[in-house]
Amino acid sequence: MVFFKEVIKEQDEYEKLIGKMTPIVNGMVTSEKFRTEFKYDLKLIKKYDIFAWFVYDYGTYLFPLGDREIKDFQENWLQNLSENFGNVKTSLFIGNRWTGELSLVNHHQNVVEQLQLYIAV
Repeated sequence: MVFFKEVIKEQDEYEKLIGKMTPIVNGMVTSEKFRTEFKYDLKLIKKYDIFAWFVYDYGTYLFPLGDREIKDFQENWLQNLSENFGNVKTSLFIGNRWTGELSLVNHHQNVVEQLQLYIAV
């Protein structure tokens, strides 16, 4: 199922996304002090149409998606995931500000192939 290839810029679904993301943060991020990263994410979402959003026990990380960003993310970030996070519970989502969709990605498999399904090629 592909949600994000066609970006229809008729309506900004920012609020819809926030409604989906907030319970995820509240359920996964273990401490209120670590939830401050999510406040920064909320500002970043307004800058990007499609983004990846990583959530783990100790915070969140949001970045824009494009061909270059996907490859960089795979090569420089996910490669070190287990080394950096150990057994911490982690989830990777793809969000689209214009459709309000938020989809969970299996970041234990080939992420580049999966993420490329979500962006226009």
